[in-house]
Amino acid sequence: MNKKLLVIPALLALAPAQAQTVNNSLENVRPVVTLNAAKDKNILTPETTSITMVEKNLDFGPEDQRPFIIRSRGKVTTSRKKWMEYSLSFTPEKSGYVWLSLEGEYPPKEEPNLVFKVDIDDVAVEGAKLENGEFAEKSADGNFKSWKHSAEAIVNESSQGEPESSFVTVSANNRLGQTISVRAGEPVTVTFKARAHTPPIE
Repeated sequence: MNKKLLVIPALLALAPAQAQTVNNSLENVRPVVTLNAAKDKNILTPETTSITMVEKNLDFGPEDQRPFIIRSRGKVTTSRKKWMEYSLSFTPEKSGYVWLSLEGEYPPKEEPNLVFKVDIDDVAVEGAKLENGEFAEKSADGNFKSWKHSAEAIVNESSQGEPESSFVTVSANNRLGQTISVRAGEPVTVTFKARAHTPPIE
């Protein structure tokens, strides 16, 4: 009998630690946008004054590819209750094509199985042309027109989704992207709305 009584306090002691783990993981539910012009060897210069995203050239992977790739990460975690607005800007050295990829944050090393899902909507680009930024058009196979998935599309089961609207859900391994055409020396600004998906982890 005494052994059973000892188990209950032990389980209760674990609860705060588990809650803390969830809270820590929610802090990583941030939108990530990757811009890749490695195919054209087009140097991309990130704008460093964005108030919503940290923008920098890639600091991992092959060094000779880093100047052509920008990884932008949201400064503030996305809310699960409302959409938040994000923006980033960059300038290409020459005219060509840039792959724009919508992503989620990678999980921490200590919890590699976590999946941070982010809802994204109303993507707009100034200085280049983007197709179907509101995700309103779908092809016959059910995917979003003009966009390509890196893996199987995440089924949108967010309880916060409005029936009349359409948005995409992405993660680190389930990315969505398309090619945009840029002009030499002309700044490009990308704006979008994001929020944490429900549930934000698996």
